[in-house]
Amino acid sequence: MSSYLSLVVKELRANQFVFLLLVGIVAILSVLELYVGLKYQSGAVFGLSFAILMLHLFLLPIFILITLRSEWKASTAHFWLNLPHSGLKLLSAKYVVGIIYSLFFMTIASIMLIVLASYDLKPNIGEEKYRILLQFLQANGASFFIYFLFTSLFLGSLAGFIFMVAKSVRRIGWVIGIIVVGVFLWLWSKFTETKLYSFIAQWGAVEIKGLDHLFTVGEGTTVDIKASASAFYLGELILLFIGAIFVIYLASWLLDHKAEL
Repeated sequence: MSSYLSLVVKELRANQFVFLLLVGIVAILSVLELYVGLKYQSGAVFGLSFAILMLHLFLLPIFILITLRSEWKASTAHFWLNLPHSGLKLLSAKYVVGIIYSLFFMTIASIMLIVLASYDLKPNIGEEKYRILLQFLQANGASFFIYFLFTSLFLGSLAGFIFMVAKSVRRIGWVIGIIVVGVFLWLWSKFTETKLYSFIAQWGAVEIKGLDHLFTVGEGTTVDIKASASAFYLGELILLFIGAIFVIYLASWLLDHKAEL
Protein backbone atom coordinates (compact mmCIF):
# COMPACT_ATOMS: atom_id res chain seq x y z
CA MET A 1 0.00 0.00 0.00
CA SER A 2 2.81 2.41 0.87
CA SER A 3 4.47 1.79 -2.52
CA TYR A 4 1.18 2.51 -4.28
CA LEU A 5 0.71 5.73 -2.30
CA SER A 6 4.23 6.71 -3.34
CA LEU A 7 3.20 6.10 -6.94
CA VAL A 8 0.15 8.35 -6.53
CA VAL A 9 2.30 11.06 -4.94
CA LYS A 10 4.72 10.75 -7.87
CA GLU A 11 1.83 11.31 -10.29
CA LEU A 12 0.66 14.33 -8.32
CA ARG A 13 4.12 15.87 -8.50
CA ALA A 14 4.60 14.96 -12.16
CA ASN A 15 1.33 16.65 -13.12
CA GLN A 16 1.77 19.87 -11.15
CA PHE A 17 2.00 21.89 -14.37
CA VAL A 18 -1.29 20.46 -15.66
CA PHE A 19 -2.91 21.18 -12.29
CA LEU A 20 -1.66 24.78 -12.21
CA LEU A 21 -2.79 25.28 -15.81
CA LEU A 22 -6.28 24.08 -14.92
CA VAL A 23 -6.29 26.27 -11.80
CA GLY A 24 -5.47 29.26 -13.99
CA ILE A 25 -8.26 28.44 -16.46
CA VAL A 26 -10.80 27.93 -13.68
CA ALA A 27 -9.71 31.17 -11.96
CA ILE A 28 -10.15 33.16 -15.18
CA LEU A 29 -13.56 31.63 -15.86
CA SER A 30 -14.65 32.22 -12.24
CA VAL A 31 -13.66 35.88 -12.34
CA LEU A 32 -15.43 36.21 -15.70
CA GLU A 33 -18.59 34.67 -14.23
CA LEU A 34 -18.61 37.05 -11.25
CA TYR A 35 -17.82 40.07 -13.42
CA VAL A 36 -20.62 39.37 -15.90
CA GLY A 37 -23.10 38.45 -13.18
CA LEU A 38 -22.46 41.45 -10.94
CA LYS A 39 -21.77 44.12 -13.56
CA TYR A 40 -24.73 43.34 -15.78
CA GLN A 41 -26.96 41.89 -13.04
CA SER A 42 -27.93 39.13 -15.44
CA GLY A 43 -29.28 35.78 -14.35
CA ALA A 44 -28.21 34.45 -17.76
CA VAL A 45 -24.72 34.02 -16.31
CA PHE A 46 -26.08 30.83 -14.76
CA GLY A 47 -26.05 29.39 -18.27
CA LEU A 48 -22.30 29.99 -18.51
CA SER A 49 -21.74 28.59 -15.03
CA PHE A 50 -23.79 25.46 -15.75
CA ALA A 51 -21.98 24.97 -19.08
CA ILE A 52 -18.62 25.13 -17.28
CA LEU A 53 -19.87 22.52 -14.81
CA MET A 54 -20.90 20.29 -17.73
CA LEU A 55 -17.37 20.54 -19.16
CA HIS A 56 -16.13 18.66 -16.10
CA LEU A 57 -17.47 15.49 -17.72
CA PHE A 58 -14.47 15.70 -20.03
CA LEU A 59 -11.86 16.81 -17.51
CA LEU A 60 -10.74 13.29 -16.55
CA PRO A 61 -10.53 11.98 -20.17
CA ILE A 62 -8.50 15.04 -21.19
CA PHE A 63 -6.21 14.68 -18.17
CA ILE A 64 -5.60 10.98 -18.91
CA LEU A 65 -4.69 11.70 -22.54
CA ILE A 66 -2.38 14.57 -21.56
CA THR A 67 -0.55 12.67 -18.84
CA LEU A 68 -0.11 9.50 -20.93
CA ARG A 69 1.06 11.50 -23.93
CA SER A 70 3.57 13.31 -21.75
CA GLU A 71 5.12 9.97 -20.71
CA TRP A 72 5.91 9.16 -24.34
CA LYS A 73 6.67 12.68 -25.55
CA ALA A 74 9.14 13.38 -22.73
CA SER A 75 10.73 9.94 -23.26
CA THR A 76 9.97 8.97 -19.67
CA ALA A 77 7.77 6.03 -20.69
CA HIS A 78 10.79 3.70 -20.57
CA PHE A 79 11.48 4.58 -16.92
CA TRP A 80 7.75 4.62 -16.09
CA LEU A 81 7.24 1.13 -17.52
CA ASN A 82 10.26 -0.20 -15.63
CA LEU A 83 8.89 0.79 -12.25
CA PRO A 84 8.26 -2.30 -10.07
CA HIS A 85 4.49 -2.11 -10.61
CA SER A 86 1.99 -3.77 -12.91
CA GLY A 87 0.35 -1.84 -15.71
CA LEU A 88 -2.87 -1.80 -13.70
CA LYS A 89 -1.17 -0.04 -10.78
CA LEU A 90 0.59 2.43 -13.07
CA LEU A 91 -2.60 3.36 -14.88
CA SER A 92 -4.85 3.36 -11.83
CA ALA A 93 -2.53 5.84 -10.07
CA LYS A 94 -3.12 8.27 -12.93
CA TYR A 95 -6.87 7.77 -12.62
CA VAL A 96 -6.73 8.38 -8.86
CA VAL A 97 -4.94 11.69 -9.46
CA GLY A 98 -7.41 12.55 -12.23
CA ILE A 99 -10.34 11.89 -9.89
CA ILE A 100 -8.74 14.08 -7.21
CA TYR A 101 -8.41 16.90 -9.76
CA SER A 102 -11.99 16.37 -10.95
CA LEU A 103 -13.36 16.52 -7.41
CA PHE A 104 -11.39 19.70 -6.72
CA PHE A 105 -12.52 21.55 -9.84
CA MET A 106 -16.12 20.31 -9.66
CA THR A 107 -16.23 21.62 -6.10
CA ILE A 108 -14.92 25.02 -7.23
CA ALA A 109 -17.50 25.16 -10.04
CA SER A 110 -20.28 24.22 -7.60
CA ILE A 111 -19.17 26.92 -5.16
CA MET A 112 -19.31 29.46 -7.97
CA LEU A 113 -22.92 28.49 -8.67
CA ILE A 114 -23.75 28.88 -4.97
CA VAL A 115 -22.02 32.29 -4.84
CA LEU A 116 -23.90 33.51 -7.91
CA ALA A 117 -27.18 32.22 -6.46
CA SER A 118 -26.58 34.29 -3.31
CA TYR A 119 -26.86 37.54 -5.33
CA ASP A 120 -30.19 38.93 -6.40
CA LEU A 121 -29.42 39.02 -10.12
CA LYS A 122 -32.09 40.48 -12.36
CA PRO A 123 -33.00 37.62 -14.66
CA ASN A 124 -33.31 38.35 -18.38
CA ILE A 125 -34.55 34.79 -18.79
CA GLY A 126 -37.86 35.53 -17.06
CA GLU A 127 -38.77 35.54 -13.40
CA GLU A 128 -40.38 32.10 -13.44
CA LYS A 129 -37.55 30.39 -15.33
CA TYR A 130 -35.04 32.03 -13.02
CA ARG A 131 -36.88 30.71 -9.96
CA ILE A 132 -37.12 27.24 -11.46
CA LEU A 133 -33.41 27.25 -12.32
CA LEU A 134 -32.45 28.11 -8.74
CA GLN A 135 -34.78 25.46 -7.33
CA PHE A 136 -33.42 22.94 -9.83
CA LEU A 137 -29.81 23.57 -8.78
CA GLN A 138 -30.66 23.48 -5.07
CA ALA A 139 -32.65 20.26 -5.38
CA ASN A 140 -30.24 18.34 -7.61
CA GLY A 141 -26.73 19.66 -7.01
CA ALA A 142 -25.43 16.65 -5.08
CA SER A 143 -27.02 14.17 -7.51
CA PHE A 144 -25.39 15.82 -10.51
CA PHE A 145 -22.04 15.93 -8.71
CA ILE A 146 -22.10 12.15 -8.22
CA TYR A 147 -23.41 11.43 -11.72
CA PHE A 148 -20.77 13.62 -13.36
CA LEU A 149 -18.00 11.89 -11.44
CA PHE A 150 -18.99 8.35 -12.44
CA THR A 151 -19.66 9.32 -16.05
CA SER A 152 -16.33 11.14 -16.26
CA LEU A 153 -14.52 8.04 -14.96
CA PHE A 154 -16.20 5.92 -17.61
CA LEU A 155 -15.23 8.37 -20.38
CA GLY A 156 -11.71 8.57 -18.94
CA SER A 157 -11.34 4.79 -19.11
CA LEU A 158 -12.28 4.86 -22.81
CA ALA A 159 -9.73 7.62 -23.45
CA GLY A 160 -6.98 5.59 -21.78
CA PHE A 161 -7.94 2.49 -23.77
CA ILE A 162 -7.79 4.37 -27.08
CA PHE A 163 -4.33 5.69 -26.20
CA MET A 164 -3.03 2.22 -25.33
CA VAL A 165 -4.40 0.77 -28.57
CA ALA A 166 -2.61 3.59 -30.41
CA LYS A 167 0.67 2.64 -28.69
CA SER A 168 0.11 -1.07 -29.38
CA VAL A 169 -0.72 -0.82 -33.09
CA ARG A 170 1.50 1.51 -35.07
CA ARG A 171 0.25 3.83 -37.82
CA ILE A 172 -3.50 3.20 -37.49
CA GLY A 173 -3.71 2.51 -33.75
CA TRP A 174 -5.73 5.67 -33.04
CA VAL A 175 -8.22 4.77 -35.75
CA ILE A 176 -8.59 1.20 -34.49
CA GLY A 177 -8.99 2.41 -30.91
CA ILE A 178 -11.69 4.92 -31.85
CA ILE A 179 -13.54 2.32 -33.95
CA VAL A 180 -13.42 -0.25 -31.13
CA VAL A 181 -14.73 2.29 -28.62
CA GLY A 182 -17.40 3.43 -31.08
CA VAL A 183 -18.62 -0.15 -31.54
CA PHE A 184 -18.51 -0.70 -27.78
CA LEU A 185 -20.62 2.40 -27.12
CA TRP A 186 -23.11 1.34 -29.81
CA LEU A 187 -23.42 -2.12 -28.25
CA TRP A 188 -23.73 -0.51 -24.81
CA SER A 189 -26.56 1.73 -26.04
CA LYS A 190 -28.37 -1.34 -27.40
CA PHE A 191 -27.80 -3.15 -24.13
CA THR A 192 -29.41 -0.30 -22.18
CA GLU A 193 -32.63 -0.92 -24.13
CA THR A 194 -32.94 -4.54 -22.98
CA LYS A 195 -34.96 -6.00 -20.13
CA LEU A 196 -31.75 -7.52 -18.73
CA TYR A 197 -30.26 -4.03 -18.36
CA SER A 198 -33.43 -2.82 -16.64
CA PHE A 199 -33.23 -5.74 -14.24
CA ILE A 200 -29.53 -5.25 -13.49
CA ALA A 201 -29.24 -1.46 -13.46
CA GLN A 202 -32.58 0.19 -12.79
CA TRP A 203 -32.72 0.08 -9.02
CA GLY A 204 -31.99 2.73 -6.39
CA ALA A 205 -33.69 5.58 -8.24
CA VAL A 206 -32.24 9.04 -7.58
CA GLU A 207 -34.74 11.73 -8.51
CA ILE A 208 -33.76 14.66 -10.73
CA LYS A 209 -36.50 17.10 -9.82
CA GLY A 210 -37.78 19.48 -12.47
CA LEU A 211 -35.53 18.41 -15.37
CA ASP A 212 -38.46 17.95 -17.75
CA HIS A 213 -39.68 21.51 -17.07
CA LEU A 214 -36.37 23.33 -16.83
CA PHE A 215 -36.22 24.56 -20.44
CA THR A 216 -39.87 24.23 -21.48
CA VAL A 217 -41.78 26.31 -18.94
CA GLY A 218 -43.44 29.40 -20.33
CA GLU A 219 -43.52 32.84 -18.77
CA GLY A 220 -46.14 33.06 -16.07
CA THR A 221 -46.35 29.29 -15.67
CA THR A 222 -46.05 27.93 -12.15
CA VAL A 223 -44.18 24.63 -11.80
CA ASP A 224 -43.75 22.51 -8.71
CA ILE A 225 -40.16 21.24 -8.94
CA LYS A 226 -40.78 18.44 -6.45
CA ALA A 227 -43.75 17.17 -8.42
CA SER A 228 -41.86 16.91 -11.74
CA ALA A 229 -39.13 14.33 -11.39
CA SER A 230 -36.99 12.26 -13.73
CA ALA A 231 -34.42 9.80 -12.38
CA PHE A 232 -31.13 8.04 -12.80
CA TYR A 233 -30.29 4.89 -10.89
CA LEU A 234 -27.56 3.84 -8.49
CA GLY A 235 -27.47 0.55 -10.38
CA GLU A 236 -26.52 2.46 -13.54
CA LEU A 237 -23.66 4.18 -11.73
CA ILE A 238 -22.37 0.87 -10.38
CA LEU A 239 -22.58 -0.63 -13.87
CA LEU A 240 -20.68 2.38 -15.26
CA PHE A 241 -18.05 1.90 -12.56
CA ILE A 242 -17.68 -1.81 -13.35
CA GLY A 243 -17.46 -0.99 -17.05
CA ALA A 244 -14.76 1.61 -16.36
CA ILE A 245 -12.72 -0.84 -14.27
CA PHE A 246 -13.00 -3.48 -17.01
CA VAL A 247 -11.84 -1.03 -19.70
CA ILE A 248 -8.95 0.18 -17.51
CA TYR A 249 -7.97 -3.46 -16.98
CA LEU A 250 -7.91 -4.01 -20.77
CA ALA A 251 -5.78 -0.88 -21.21
CA SER A 252 -3.38 -2.06 -18.49
CA TRP A 253 -3.07 -5.45 -20.23
CA LEU A 254 -2.12 -3.65 -23.44
CA LEU A 255 0.39 -1.57 -21.45
CA ASP A 256 1.99 -4.70 -20.01
CA HIS A 257 2.05 -6.84 -23.15
CA LYS A 258 1.60 -4.79 -26.33
CA ALA A 259 2.48 -1.11 -25.88
CA GLU A 260 5.61 0.06 -27.69
CA LEU A 261 7.89 2.89 -26.63
